[in-house]
Amino acid sequence: MRLIGTDLACRRGGREVFAGASFRVAAGEALTISGRNGAGKSSLLRLVCGLLRIARGRLVIEGGDDELTIGEQAHYLGHLDALKP
Repeated sequence: MRLIGTDLACRRGGREVFAGASFRVAAGEALTISGRNGAGKSSLLRLVCGLLRIARGRLVIEGGDDELTIGEQAHYLGHLDALKP
């Protein structure tokens, strides 16, 4: 399996957060995302798991199930607990 993002763009609150992001990540590999505050790191992760709509570009899982969305095939683990204390 391979996750492929091509020329991705993200808009939030009426402004373009990032554009032109492309990557290829094969099974067993990791993708490192770095950048300044507000550069779109978390927004990119949210695009991948289907929590945000892609403004432009294409995101596919090569070798995945064509009947399922990316969000249904990917897992998102945030930095905060999902449960209230």
